[in-house]
Formats: sequence, C-alpha cells, structure tokens
Amino acid sequence: METEDYNLNITKDLFSYILSSYPFLKNKKRVGKDNFIGYNHKIENKEDLETITIIKAKDLFYEDVKSIENYTLIKSIKNKIDPLLYEVLVHFCFDYGKSVLKNSKFYFYIKNNNKTKVIEELEKYKTYNNTLSKNNISKRNFDINLLNNGTYANKEINNGNKKRSSSKNVGFRF
Repeated sequence: METEDYNLNITKDLFSYILSSYPFLKNKKRVGKDNFIGYNHKIENKEDLETITIIKAKDLFYEDVKSIENYTLIKSIKNKIDPLLYEVLVHFCFDYGKSVLKNSKFYFYIKNNNKTKVIEELEKYKTYNNTLSKNNISKRNFDINLLNNGTYANKEINNGNKKRSSSKNVGFRF
C-alpha cells in the first residue's frame, strides 16, 4: 500500500508513532499462544505467513489500524468525542485489543468525554497483567501527553526505537 492510499481517521502522527512502536518482525514471534509478524500483526488461523516482506507487513499494519477504526464501539462514538480522545482510543485498542477495550472503564470514560478519568485509567494501564513494562509506560505516557498538551512531539516519549521512527527506515512518507 502506497502513502497515497493512507485513508485512516487517525492523524499521520499517531499512525507513524504506532508503526515506530513495534519493531518489524520478518519471522513469526511466539508470544504466549499467539503468533505475531510484521508490525504487531496477530496471525489469524486463516493466514499462513511463515516469512513476510516489509511491504506485506505495512499492508497488514494498515489493515489492522483500519479494522480498529471500523470496530463498532469505536465507530459509534467517533463523532461524539473529542478528537484527541479518539486518537488515544484507537492507540489503546491497537495495544490491548478489542476485548480489553470493551470490558474496560477506560472505554466508559472515553465515551463520556471525561479526560481526567481517562488519564487516571491510562496511568493504571502502565501496569498490565501485573507487569510493569517500559513499553507500556512509554505508550501510555504518549497518550497522556497527547491529552494534556495536545501534541505528539516530546523527546521523552520514545520507546527506544529511534531508527524505526524516521520515514526513511519505515518506508512511510507523509
């Protein structure tokens, strides 16, 4: 998929950030019971992806983000919530999945445009499944900074993947 095919509701800044947050995996990476490939694409039963090209990985990444945007719970409130809350909602769902979102207080607070409570919930999700990780802290800090300051640019908010954050390395140019 070429850059001109970029047709998402989230900003290009968030799209680039999510892409840069996950390293490119050429071969399957075993995580628990699930296999991941590309840029955090969960391999479904119908897919047989032993190895993957960077072009295919980008296509799958785009499709995954589009699928989240089209998720019923997200699509139904998109025009009813603050645009920054929408960005954070999509990012959260990409990280934790639809079932976590559906069963969380986070979604309830987003739906009610309650930024204060959303930020409190984001703080809680820095620890997920009783695990505190630098990745979760970085991603939730990104979301909190976005809600508090309305900006995507903050040098402190970087999960150590500087090489992948440039358009030269990820192949997306906006």
